[in-house]
Amino acid sequence: MKKITLLLIACAFGLFQIQLSKAQLTGATLNLYGSGGPLINFLSSSSGPLRSSIFSNTSSDLVMSSFGNFTFNNPSGSSTYLNILTASNYVGVGLANPTAPFQIANALGSTTKKLVLFDDKVGVGTDLHNFYGFGVNSSNMRYQTSYANTNHIFYAGNGATPGTSTGSNELMRITGSGALVVGGTSSSGSIQLTGTANPTSQLSIYGTAPGITLYGSGYSKIYNNNSSVGFGLPTSQWNDLIVTNLGDIVFGNATSPSFTEKVRLTTAGNFGIATTSPQSKLHVNDVVQVTGSTTPSNTKAGLTAGENSTYTWLQSNTAKPLALNPTPSSTQYVAIGFTPGAYTVPSGYSLAVKGNIIAEGLLVKLVGSWPDFVFDKNYKLMPLNNLETYIAANKHLPEIPSASEMEKEGVNTAEMDKMLLQKIEELTLYVIQQQKEIEALKQVSSAATK
Repeated sequence: MKKITLLLIACAFGLFQIQLSKAQLTGATLNLYGSGGPLINFLSSSSGPLRSSIFSNTSSDLVMSSFGNFTFNNPSGSSTYLNILTASNYVGVGLANPTAPFQIANALGSTTKKLVLFDDKVGVGTDLHNFYGFGVNSSNMRYQTSYANTNHIFYAGNGATPGTSTGSNELMRITGSGALVVGGTSSSGSIQLTGTANPTSQLSIYGTAPGITLYGSGYSKIYNNNSSVGFGLPTSQWNDLIVTNLGDIVFGNATSPSFTEKVRLTTAGNFGIATTSPQSKLHVNDVVQVTGSTTPSNTKAGLTAGENSTYTWLQSNTAKPLALNPTPSSTQYVAIGFTPGAYTVPSGYSLAVKGNIIAEGLLVKLVGSWPDFVFDKNYKLMPLNNLETYIAANKHLPEIPSASEMEKEGVNTAEMDKMLLQKIEELTLYVIQQQKEIEALKQVSSAATK
Protein backbone atom coordinates (compact mmCIF):
# COMPACT_ATOMS: atom_id res chain seq x y z
CA MET A 1 0.00 0.00 0.00
CA LYS A 2 1.21 3.46 -0.84
CA LYS A 3 0.37 6.76 0.76
CA ILE A 4 -0.17 9.93 -1.25
CA THR A 5 0.56 13.18 0.59
CA LEU A 6 -0.46 16.56 -0.81
CA LEU A 7 1.04 19.67 0.67
CA LEU A 8 -0.74 22.94 -0.06
CA ILE A 9 0.20 26.42 1.07
CA ALA A 10 -2.53 29.06 1.58
CA CYS A 11 -1.06 32.48 2.09
CA ALA A 12 -4.06 34.00 3.79
CA PHE A 13 -5.13 31.12 6.04
CA GLY A 14 -1.95 29.28 7.06
CA LEU A 15 -0.60 25.82 6.40
CA PHE A 16 -2.54 22.55 6.40
CA GLN A 17 -1.89 19.03 5.24
CA ILE A 18 -4.18 16.51 3.51
CA GLN A 19 -3.32 12.87 3.94
CA LEU A 20 -5.14 10.23 1.86
CA SER A 21 -4.63 6.64 2.85
CA LYS A 22 -6.01 3.82 0.76
CA ALA A 23 -4.40 1.25 3.01
CA GLN A 24 -6.44 2.19 6.18
CA LEU A 25 -9.95 1.38 4.95
CA THR A 26 -11.33 0.88 8.43
CA GLY A 27 -9.87 4.07 9.79
CA ALA A 28 -9.88 7.72 8.79
CA THR A 29 -9.83 8.35 5.06
CA LEU A 30 -9.12 12.08 5.47
CA ASN A 31 -6.88 13.62 8.12
CA LEU A 32 -6.63 17.44 8.44
CA TYR A 33 -3.75 19.10 10.25
CA GLY A 34 -3.26 22.78 11.04
CA SER A 35 -2.36 25.28 13.74
CA GLY A 36 -4.22 28.46 14.66
CA GLY A 37 -6.41 28.77 11.57
CA PRO A 38 -9.41 27.23 9.83
CA LEU A 39 -9.17 23.67 8.66
CA ILE A 40 -11.98 24.04 6.12
CA ASN A 41 -13.40 27.23 4.62
CA PHE A 42 -16.67 27.43 2.73
CA LEU A 43 -16.91 30.13 0.03
CA SER A 44 -19.86 31.32 -2.01
CA SER A 45 -17.65 30.97 -5.13
CA SER A 46 -14.05 30.25 -6.04
CA SER A 47 -13.11 33.82 -5.34
CA GLY A 48 -15.21 34.33 -2.19
CA PRO A 49 -16.68 35.75 -0.07
CA LEU A 50 -16.18 33.53 2.99
CA ARG A 51 -19.43 31.96 4.36
CA SER A 52 -18.32 29.58 7.12
CA SER A 53 -15.31 27.74 8.55
CA ILE A 54 -14.36 24.71 10.64
CA PHE A 55 -11.61 25.10 13.27
CA SER A 56 -9.72 22.84 15.67
CA ASN A 57 -8.48 24.81 18.68
CA THR A 58 -5.85 24.02 21.27
CA SER A 59 -8.47 22.41 23.60
CA SER A 60 -9.15 19.68 21.02
CA ASP A 61 -12.58 21.21 20.32
CA LEU A 62 -14.20 21.30 16.91
CA VAL A 63 -15.39 24.84 16.27
CA MET A 64 -17.81 25.71 13.47
CA SER A 65 -18.23 29.33 12.44
CA SER A 66 -20.87 30.69 10.08
CA PHE A 67 -22.18 34.03 8.88
CA GLY A 68 -25.64 32.39 8.61
CA ASN A 69 -27.49 29.50 10.22
CA PHE A 70 -26.37 25.91 10.79
CA THR A 71 -28.84 23.56 9.10
CA PHE A 72 -28.74 19.75 8.87
CA ASN A 73 -31.06 18.35 6.19
CA ASN A 74 -31.76 15.02 4.58
CA PRO A 75 -29.80 14.27 1.36
CA SER A 76 -32.53 15.74 -0.83
CA GLY A 77 -32.83 18.86 1.31
CA SER A 78 -36.60 18.43 1.68
CA SER A 79 -36.59 17.87 5.48
CA THR A 80 -34.79 19.78 8.20
CA TYR A 81 -33.32 17.59 10.95
CA LEU A 82 -31.59 20.31 12.99
CA ASN A 83 -31.44 24.06 12.55
CA ILE A 84 -29.38 26.52 14.61
CA LEU A 85 -30.24 30.18 14.13
CA THR A 86 -27.06 32.16 14.79
CA ALA A 87 -28.86 35.52 15.02
CA SER A 88 -31.21 34.48 17.86
CA ASN A 89 -29.30 31.48 19.30
CA TYR A 90 -32.43 29.35 18.77
CA VAL A 91 -32.15 25.60 18.15
CA GLY A 92 -34.86 23.75 16.26
CA VAL A 93 -35.18 19.97 16.04
CA GLY A 94 -37.26 18.87 13.06
CA LEU A 95 -38.25 22.41 12.00
CA ALA A 96 -36.54 25.22 10.06
CA ASN A 97 -37.66 28.25 12.08
CA PRO A 98 -37.65 27.71 15.87
CA THR A 99 -39.36 30.44 17.89
CA ALA A 100 -37.79 29.56 21.28
CA PRO A 101 -34.25 28.84 22.50
CA PHE A 102 -35.02 25.11 22.10
CA GLN A 103 -37.99 23.85 20.10
CA ILE A 104 -39.03 20.41 18.89
CA ALA A 105 -41.04 19.94 15.69
CA ASN A 106 -44.83 20.26 16.04
CA ALA A 107 -45.46 16.95 14.26
CA LEU A 108 -43.75 13.65 14.92
CA GLY A 109 -46.23 11.28 13.35
CA SER A 110 -48.22 9.00 15.68
CA THR A 111 -45.58 8.89 18.41
CA THR A 112 -46.01 10.82 21.64
CA LYS A 113 -42.30 10.86 22.43
CA LYS A 114 -40.83 14.36 22.32
CA LEU A 115 -37.91 14.33 24.72
CA VAL A 116 -36.35 11.11 26.08
CA LEU A 117 -34.09 11.41 29.13
CA PHE A 118 -33.53 7.67 29.57
CA ASP A 119 -34.74 4.79 27.43
CA ASP A 120 -35.20 1.27 28.86
CA LYS A 121 -35.70 -0.09 25.30
CA VAL A 122 -33.02 1.59 23.26
CA GLY A 123 -33.67 1.57 19.54
CA VAL A 124 -37.35 0.58 19.73
CA GLY A 125 -38.81 3.80 18.35
CA THR A 126 -42.42 2.67 18.43
CA ASP A 127 -42.33 1.79 22.17
CA LEU A 128 -44.17 4.52 24.05
CA HIS A 129 -44.01 3.14 27.59
CA ASN A 130 -40.48 2.17 28.66
CA PHE A 131 -38.78 5.56 28.83
CA TYR A 132 -38.34 8.60 31.06
CA GLY A 133 -39.26 11.83 29.34
CA PHE A 134 -41.97 13.94 27.77
CA GLY A 135 -44.39 13.64 24.89
CA VAL A 136 -47.32 15.43 23.30
CA ASN A 137 -50.06 14.76 20.82
CA SER A 138 -53.01 16.79 19.60
CA SER A 139 -54.66 17.02 23.03
CA ASN A 140 -52.31 15.77 25.76
CA MET A 141 -49.04 16.69 27.40
CA ARG A 142 -47.36 13.51 28.59
CA TYR A 143 -44.88 13.10 31.43
CA GLN A 144 -43.65 9.51 31.37
CA THR A 145 -41.75 7.13 33.65
CA SER A 146 -40.73 3.65 32.64
CA TYR A 147 -42.54 1.53 35.26
CA ALA A 148 -44.95 1.64 38.22
CA ASN A 149 -44.02 2.75 41.76
CA THR A 150 -41.63 5.42 40.49
CA ASN A 151 -42.11 8.80 42.16
CA HIS A 152 -42.37 12.08 40.28
CA ILE A 153 -40.73 14.63 42.59
CA PHE A 154 -40.35 18.44 42.41
CA TYR A 155 -37.53 20.13 44.36
CA ALA A 156 -36.38 23.65 45.29
CA GLY A 157 -33.05 24.73 46.75
CA ASN A 158 -33.06 25.62 50.45
CA GLY A 159 -31.23 28.92 50.04
CA ALA A 160 -32.95 32.28 50.50
CA THR A 161 -31.16 33.90 47.54
CA PRO A 162 -29.63 32.59 44.29
CA GLY A 163 -26.39 30.71 44.78
CA THR A 164 -26.82 30.14 48.56
CA SER A 165 -28.52 26.72 48.61
CA THR A 166 -26.72 23.89 50.37
CA GLY A 167 -29.45 21.33 49.82
CA SER A 168 -32.87 20.80 48.26
CA ASN A 169 -36.36 20.62 49.78
CA GLU A 170 -39.09 18.49 48.29
CA LEU A 171 -42.12 20.56 47.26
CA MET A 172 -44.44 18.00 45.71
CA ARG A 173 -44.48 14.40 44.53
CA ILE A 174 -46.78 12.14 42.58
CA THR A 175 -46.24 8.64 43.87
CA GLY A 176 -46.32 5.52 41.73
CA SER A 177 -49.60 4.55 43.41
CA GLY A 178 -51.33 7.71 42.15
CA ALA A 179 -51.09 9.89 45.28
CA LEU A 180 -50.39 13.62 45.04
CA VAL A 181 -48.48 14.87 48.10
CA VAL A 182 -47.71 18.55 48.68
CA GLY A 183 -45.40 19.71 51.46
CA GLY A 184 -43.85 16.36 52.41
CA THR A 185 -42.62 13.01 51.25
CA SER A 186 -45.61 10.95 52.40
CA SER A 187 -48.82 11.40 54.41
CA SER A 188 -47.01 14.04 56.51
CA GLY A 189 -47.59 16.52 53.69
CA SER A 190 -50.11 19.34 53.98
CA ILE A 191 -52.29 17.94 51.17
CA GLN A 192 -52.53 14.34 50.03
CA LEU A 193 -54.80 13.22 47.21
CA THR A 194 -54.90 9.43 47.21
CA GLY A 195 -55.82 7.38 44.17
CA THR A 196 -56.95 3.78 43.76
CA ALA A 197 -54.02 2.42 45.75
CA ASN A 198 -55.69 3.70 48.94
CA PRO A 199 -59.44 3.96 48.26
CA THR A 200 -60.27 4.49 51.96
CA SER A 201 -58.95 8.07 51.80
CA GLN A 202 -59.54 10.04 48.62
CA LEU A 203 -58.55 13.35 50.25
CA SER A 204 -56.32 13.76 53.32
CA ILE A 205 -55.27 17.14 54.70
CA TYR A 206 -52.48 17.63 57.23
CA GLY A 207 -51.04 20.72 58.92
CA THR A 208 -52.02 23.57 61.25
CA ALA A 209 -53.42 25.96 58.64
CA PRO A 210 -57.09 25.78 57.51
CA GLY A 211 -57.53 22.69 55.36
CA ILE A 212 -60.19 23.86 52.90
CA THR A 213 -61.32 27.42 52.15
CA LEU A 214 -64.64 27.96 50.36
CA TYR A 215 -65.36 31.30 48.74
CA GLY A 216 -67.28 32.63 45.80
CA SER A 217 -70.81 32.95 44.47
CA GLY A 218 -73.16 30.01 44.20
CA TYR A 219 -74.78 27.66 46.64
CA SER A 220 -72.84 24.43 46.50
CA LYS A 221 -69.07 24.15 46.64
CA ILE A 222 -68.21 20.48 47.16
CA TYR A 223 -70.52 17.69 46.00
CA ASN A 224 -70.27 14.10 44.95
CA ASN A 225 -71.01 13.05 41.39
CA ASN A 226 -74.80 12.89 41.83
CA SER A 227 -75.03 16.27 43.64
CA SER A 228 -76.78 14.72 46.62
CA VAL A 229 -74.00 14.68 49.22
CA GLY A 230 -71.81 17.70 49.93
CA PHE A 231 -71.44 21.04 51.64
CA GLY A 232 -70.97 24.69 50.69
CA LEU A 233 -71.96 28.29 51.23
CA PRO A 234 -75.31 29.87 50.31
CA THR A 235 -75.11 33.16 48.44
CA SER A 236 -77.29 35.02 50.94
CA GLN A 237 -75.77 33.65 54.17
CA TRP A 238 -71.99 33.91 54.02
CA ASN A 239 -71.57 32.91 57.67
CA ASP A 240 -73.44 29.62 57.27
CA LEU A 241 -72.16 26.23 56.18
CA ILE A 242 -74.74 24.15 54.37
CA VAL A 243 -74.44 20.35 54.59
CA THR A 244 -76.74 18.15 52.53
CA ASN A 245 -77.14 14.41 52.39
CA LEU A 246 -79.74 11.87 51.23
CA GLY A 247 -79.25 9.86 54.45
CA ASP A 248 -78.10 10.61 57.99
CA ILE A 249 -75.01 12.69 58.70
CA VAL A 250 -72.70 10.72 60.99
CA PHE A 251 -69.55 11.74 62.88
CA GLY A 252 -67.19 9.29 64.54
CA ASN A 253 -63.70 7.84 64.89
CA ALA A 254 -62.23 5.66 62.16
CA THR A 255 -59.48 3.16 62.85
CA SER A 256 -59.15 1.02 59.72
CA PRO A 257 -61.08 -1.10 59.10
CA SER A 258 -63.52 -0.20 61.91
CA PHE A 259 -65.62 2.91 62.55
CA THR A 260 -66.98 4.06 65.93
CA GLU A 261 -69.98 6.36 65.65
CA LYS A 262 -70.14 9.32 68.06
CA VAL A 263 -72.80 11.74 66.74
CA ARG A 264 -75.67 11.38 64.26
CA LEU A 265 -78.05 13.89 62.64
CA THR A 266 -80.96 12.08 61.01
CA THR A 267 -82.97 13.17 58.00
CA ALA A 268 -85.89 13.79 60.41
CA GLY A 269 -83.82 16.42 62.24
CA ASN A 270 -83.10 14.32 65.33
CA PHE A 271 -79.65 14.84 66.85
CA GLY A 272 -78.18 11.89 68.71
CA ILE A 273 -75.08 11.64 70.89
CA ALA A 274 -73.80 8.12 71.69
CA THR A 275 -76.83 6.61 69.96
CA THR A 276 -77.30 5.38 66.42
CA SER A 277 -81.07 5.94 66.41
CA PRO A 278 -82.05 9.24 68.11
CA GLN A 279 -85.77 9.33 68.91
CA SER A 280 -86.14 13.06 69.64
CA LYS A 281 -84.63 16.38 68.60
CA LEU A 282 -81.86 15.82 71.16
CA HIS A 283 -81.18 12.27 72.30
CA VAL A 284 -78.18 11.70 74.59
CA ASN A 285 -77.34 8.12 75.54
CA ASP A 286 -74.87 9.10 78.26
CA VAL A 287 -74.24 11.60 81.06
CA VAL A 288 -75.09 15.25 80.30
CA GLN A 289 -72.83 17.74 82.09
CA VAL A 290 -73.61 21.45 82.50
CA THR A 291 -70.80 23.68 83.80
CA GLY A 292 -69.95 27.35 83.76
CA SER A 293 -70.48 30.51 85.76
CA THR A 294 -74.01 31.67 85.03
CA THR A 295 -77.06 32.91 86.88
CA PRO A 296 -80.68 32.02 86.13
CA SER A 297 -82.58 34.28 83.78
CA ASN A 298 -86.30 34.33 83.09
CA THR A 299 -85.81 36.27 79.85
CA LYS A 300 -84.90 33.21 77.79
CA ALA A 301 -87.77 31.24 76.36
CA GLY A 302 -88.30 27.63 77.27
CA LEU A 303 -86.29 25.59 79.75
CA THR A 304 -82.73 26.62 80.65
CA ALA A 305 -80.13 25.13 82.98
CA GLY A 306 -76.80 26.25 84.34
CA GLU A 307 -74.28 26.13 87.12
CA ASN A 308 -72.27 28.66 89.10
CA SER A 309 -70.05 28.67 92.18
CA THR A 310 -73.08 28.59 94.51
CA TYR A 311 -75.67 26.28 92.97
CA THR A 312 -76.88 24.42 89.89
CA TRP A 313 -80.20 25.62 88.52
CA LEU A 314 -83.07 24.69 86.24
CA GLN A 315 -85.27 27.54 84.98
CA SER A 316 -88.60 27.50 83.14
CA ASN A 317 -89.70 30.76 81.56
CA THR A 318 -93.35 30.01 80.89
CA ALA A 319 -96.66 30.48 82.69
CA LYS A 320 -96.91 26.72 82.91
CA PRO A 321 -95.67 24.57 85.81
CA LEU A 322 -92.44 22.60 85.62
CA ALA A 323 -93.60 18.99 85.72
CA LEU A 324 -91.41 16.02 86.56
CA ASN A 325 -92.79 12.63 85.48
CA PRO A 326 -96.18 14.10 84.52
CA THR A 327 -97.32 10.67 83.32
CA PRO A 328 -95.53 8.23 85.64
CA SER A 329 -96.04 4.51 85.72
CA SER A 330 -96.23 2.50 88.92
CA THR A 331 -92.41 2.20 88.99
CA GLN A 332 -91.49 5.81 88.08
CA TYR A 333 -90.75 8.39 90.73
CA VAL A 334 -88.54 11.39 91.51
CA ALA A 335 -85.77 10.63 94.02
CA ILE A 336 -83.74 13.30 95.84
CA GLY A 337 -80.62 12.50 97.83
CA PHE A 338 -80.51 8.79 97.00
CA THR A 339 -77.55 6.89 95.59
CA PRO A 340 -78.83 5.05 92.50
CA GLY A 341 -79.43 1.43 93.31
CA ALA A 342 -78.81 1.86 97.06
CA TYR A 343 -82.48 2.24 98.01
CA THR A 344 -85.73 1.03 96.51
CA VAL A 345 -88.78 3.26 96.80
CA PRO A 346 -92.00 1.26 97.30
CA SER A 347 -94.32 1.32 94.34
CA GLY A 348 -97.12 3.86 94.25
CA TYR A 349 -95.01 6.84 95.36
CA SER A 350 -94.04 9.72 93.04
CA LEU A 351 -91.43 11.53 95.21
CA ALA A 352 -88.74 10.12 97.49
CA VAL A 353 -86.52 12.40 99.61
CA LYS A 354 -83.64 11.15 101.70
CA GLY A 355 -83.22 13.69 104.50
CA ASN A 356 -85.26 16.52 105.94
CA ILE A 357 -87.52 18.90 104.05
CA ILE A 358 -87.93 22.53 105.03
CA ALA A 359 -90.68 24.74 103.64
CA GLU A 360 -92.52 27.93 104.55
CA GLY A 361 -95.76 26.19 103.77
CA LEU A 362 -97.15 22.87 102.61
CA LEU A 363 -100.47 22.25 100.92
CA VAL A 364 -101.78 18.70 100.86
CA LYS A 365 -104.84 18.19 98.73
CA LEU A 366 -106.48 14.83 99.26
CA VAL A 367 -108.19 13.00 96.50
CA GLY A 368 -110.35 11.03 99.04
CA SER A 369 -112.90 12.34 101.59
CA TRP A 370 -111.98 14.56 104.54
CA PRO A 371 -112.99 13.11 107.97
CA ASP A 372 -115.98 15.42 108.55
CA PHE A 373 -118.08 12.27 108.46
CA VAL A 374 -117.40 12.01 112.22
CA PHE A 375 -119.98 14.73 112.81
CA ASP A 376 -122.64 12.88 110.90
CA LYS A 377 -125.59 11.97 113.19
CA ASN A 378 -125.31 8.33 112.13
CA TYR A 379 -121.60 8.05 113.01
CA LYS A 380 -120.98 5.34 115.60
CA LEU A 381 -118.63 6.74 118.22
CA MET A 382 -116.76 4.04 120.16
CA PRO A 383 -117.80 3.99 123.81
CA LEU A 384 -115.08 5.21 126.17
CA ASN A 385 -114.89 1.93 128.07
CA ASN A 386 -114.31 0.08 124.75
CA LEU A 387 -111.71 2.68 123.81
CA GLU A 388 -109.96 2.12 127.12
CA THR A 389 -109.90 -1.63 126.56
CA TYR A 390 -108.47 -1.20 122.98
CA ILE A 391 -105.72 1.15 124.17
CA ALA A 392 -104.75 -1.18 126.98
CA ALA A 393 -104.47 -4.08 124.53
CA ASN A 394 -102.80 -2.34 121.50
CA LYS A 395 -100.97 0.60 123.03
CA HIS A 396 -102.23 3.02 120.34
CA LEU A 397 -105.48 4.61 119.24
CA PRO A 398 -107.80 2.75 116.90
CA GLU A 399 -107.09 3.31 113.16
CA ILE A 400 -103.71 4.89 114.03
CA PRO A 401 -100.59 2.87 112.96
CA SER A 402 -98.43 1.54 115.72
CA ALA A 403 -94.90 2.77 116.33
CA SER A 404 -93.41 -0.36 114.76
CA GLU A 405 -95.56 0.06 111.64
CA MET A 406 -94.50 3.72 111.27
CA GLU A 407 -90.84 2.77 111.66
CA LYS A 408 -91.15 0.08 109.04
CA GLU A 409 -93.49 1.66 106.51
CA GLY A 410 -93.00 5.36 107.18
CA VAL A 411 -95.70 7.95 107.70
CA ASN A 412 -98.08 9.19 105.06
CA THR A 413 -98.45 12.82 106.08
CA ALA A 414 -101.78 13.35 104.37
CA GLU A 415 -103.26 10.14 105.75
CA MET A 416 -101.82 10.83 109.19
CA ASP A 417 -103.28 14.36 109.20
CA LYS A 418 -106.61 12.87 108.16
CA MET A 419 -106.54 10.24 110.94
CA LEU A 420 -105.39 12.73 113.57
CA LEU A 421 -108.19 15.11 112.55
CA GLN A 422 -110.64 12.22 112.85
CA LYS A 423 -109.42 11.52 116.39
CA ILE A 424 -109.62 15.21 117.29
CA GLU A 425 -113.18 15.31 116.02
CA GLU A 426 -113.99 12.12 117.97
CA LEU A 427 -112.34 13.67 121.05
CA THR A 428 -114.50 16.75 120.54
CA LEU A 429 -117.60 14.55 120.53
CA TYR A 430 -116.40 12.81 123.72
CA VAL A 431 -115.90 16.24 125.36
CA ILE A 432 -119.36 17.38 124.25
CA GLN A 433 -120.86 14.12 125.54
CA GLN A 434 -119.09 14.49 128.88
CA GLN A 435 -120.16 18.12 129.14
CA LYS A 436 -123.76 17.06 128.69
CA GLU A 437 -123.34 14.45 131.40
CA ILE A 438 -121.75 17.06 133.69
CA GLU A 439 -124.60 19.47 133.10
CA ALA A 440 -127.11 16.72 133.85
CA LEU A 441 -125.34 15.84 137.10
CA LYS A 442 -125.32 19.50 138.06
CA GLN A 443 -129.06 19.67 137.61
CA VAL A 444 -129.60 16.52 139.70
CA SER A 445 -127.31 17.84 142.42
CA SER A 446 -129.03 21.24 142.46
CA ALA A 447 -132.51 19.65 142.76
CA ALA A 448 -131.33 17.44 145.62
CA THR A 449 -130.10 20.36 147.67
CA LYS A 450 -133.36 22.31 147.48
